[in-house]
Amino acid sequence: MFFSVNGYVLRSFPLEKKGKKVVFFSKEKGIIQFVAQGALNPKSKNFSVCLPFRYFCLTLVQGRNFYRLIGGKTKEIYPGIFQSWKKLLAVKSIASDLEKIAPYGQDKNIFNLLRLTIKEIEKSDESFLRVLIPAFRLKLINLSGYGPDFN
Repeated sequence: MFFSVNGYVLRSFPLEKKGKKVVFFSKEKGIIQFVAQGALNPKSKNFSVCLPFRYFCLTLVQGRNFYRLIGGKTKEIYPGIFQSWKKLLAVKSIASDLEKIAPYGQDKNIFNLLRLTIKEIEKSDESFLRVLIPAFRLKLINLSGYGPDFN
């Protein structure tokens, strides 16, 4: 059964010889993991759709243990993130926080928060990161249901 998801690669790591295991945050299903065969080979069609911090539309199929990547296309690239190591570390930090804190399953509010934060990191000055990252964390905690109730 094939299905399409839109979202961001949070992290990936090598699997066996030429594959990758990818943690993906999608608008439709939340945090999912999939296997991308051949993604370590730069000539593979799956190589470019497993790069982190880009917005993708992917086609996956349910396997026995994991979802498997069939193909995909890049919808949006954020080149401003890769021009500064501080911005790159900031996005890596929010991706790590998201993977640890966000509840599994679909949550469009958290997805929109991630998308807006990544866009803001790309276009903002490095000094603004000191405010932006804690603001993201507080909002993520609140949307995940761990925030304080001030009522």
